Amino acid sequence: MVTVAAVQLKAYDVQDSQVALEQALLMIDRAVEGKAQLVVLPECTFPGYFLGQKGSVEDAIMGLDEVIFLFRDKAKQDKIHLIVGLPEVDKNKKIYNSAYLIGADGEIIGIARKSLLWHFDRQWFSEGDNQEVFNTSFGKIGMIVCADGRQPEISRILALKGAQIIVDVTNLVATGNDDKHLANPQIEYMLPCRAFENKVWYVVSNKIGMEAESILFAGGSCIISPEGVKVGEASSYKQEIVTADIDLTLSNDKNSDSKFNAISDRNPSLYSVLTENIATLPITEVLSEKVVPSKLSIFVSVVQMKEDITFQQYLDKVSKIVPMMALQNSQLVVFPELKCTYQEDIQERLASKMIAFAHQYSLALVFSLLLSEGDKKYKTAVFVEPTGKVFSYKKTHLSSDEIETYNCGEELPVFETSLGRVGMMMGYEGFIPEVSRVLMLKGADLICWQANSSSNYHSFVVRTRSAENKVFLAVSDTWGKNSRGHSLICNPGGAIVARALHESNQIISSQLDLVSTRCKMVVPGTHIVNNRIPKVYNELI
Repeated sequence: MVTVAAVQLKAYDVQDSQVALEQALLMIDRAVEGKAQLVVLPECTFPGYFLGQKGSVEDAIMGLDEVIFLFRDKAKQDKIHLIVGLPEVDKNKKIYNSAYLIGADGEIIGIARKSLLWHFDRQWFSEGDNQEVFNTSFGKIGMIVCADGRQPEISRILALKGAQIIVDVTNLVATGNDDKHLANPQIEYMLPCRAFENKVWYVVSNKIGMEAESILFAGGSCIISPEGVKVGEASSYKQEIVTADIDLTLSNDKNSDSKFNAISDRNPSLYSVLTENIATLPITEVLSEKVVPSKLSIFVSVVQMKEDITFQQYLDKVSKIVPMMALQNSQLVVFPELKCTYQEDIQERLASKMIAFAHQYSLALVFSLLLSEGDKKYKTAVFVEPTGKVFSYKKTHLSSDEIETYNCGEELPVFETSLGRVGMMMGYEGFIPEVSRVLMLKGADLICWQANSSSNYHSFVVRTRSAENKVFLAVSDTWGKNSRGHSLICNPGGAIVARALHESNQIISSQLDLVSTRCKMVVPGTHIVNNRIPKVYNELI
């Protein structure tokens, strides 16, 4: 066990950097009084975040060496490990937005440089490309800086390298008319998703208050378990410390549940696109296309059904649902993955019925069936057009109860349909960040996820997958003994635009303007495709 303290500091303009420094040192004292062994301070604890307020950048970071020495001395005096966000100047005079890990002996154990620069960062900071894990007396630590939490590759690499805890020093921002109720997507759902998908602890230190009369910080400093659960969280409006005793050995168990392992059940042979040159990626060509927005606006429906129905009951439901959704002007209806559709003797009957329904009612359908090729059997997601054209995806990541019966597919395809570019996920695949990332890089506007799993983590996982890739997700789930039903539709901003009741047969629908997926800019200077660094992602494959 190690006692960890996430220190939440008040923001100061760079002109008041000495006040900020004094406050940081006082808060370390408070954390030490609480018996903390690892103390974490926010991004740009000194001199501040918006460096452009004080003449040149050199003026803003004047005295940096002395400040680093002060923090090193503080760690040594208090016999703690200290992580603090500060600028870093390398031997070539390049400036990085960095996190420093200082040991209890006052020595710098390691430094992590911010990779995904945010907004105006790029005006004074250089892009970092190091993802290292550092050994300490109590465990292995990885570090990220703020917006790096939006890039799934960075945390995943740290987890693959053995990190038991990932520390995120942040300056996460917000808007709102009440500082007591501020929120930020990373704190709300993205970082819990990172913890869950990698099965590691996260410690997040943020600021509160305002800087430069224009940058409002969200607070919400927190400590998140490998289950994605916040075991401690600060407010959005006051300077405080979040402390928890955490067992780092919990990060060694990578099982999402009894059927699926977050690390060993990956399929790295399918992820090579993650390391390809950005200029050659399909998404690069897609983003340059000229489009008519109205032609990329579609009405999509997602069906939630009971998990244990018979095949005949399934057909009866389909025959009722499809004409009803046609009357409601649906252009695509997504059905869940169901056990009854994998019977060997119903393949041709099911396929012909669905093709006929699609043609008769002039809409597209997504459903699952068993595909047999010789002695190989695949769980398969099928997209059928009203014209009868069929696209099929063979499930590529199998759970422990599937692996002995079924074979893994060998491709993560994106289909160019009459409704747009569509990718597919099945079962646990949505929990693997590489899968949706690959589909986005291959040009997907919409990802249809037939979830059908026992986990109730769908909400923050789906919101994260949508926001980190800026795509739409339509998630069709089941309900019953093994699942509660978490069907939903999410937009590229991570907002839930339609959601089903739990444990209920229901159809949810939403208008999806797919043209919005063609803008991958989050803020000026931060682009989720162009600002990736594929050359350092080899660990993923």
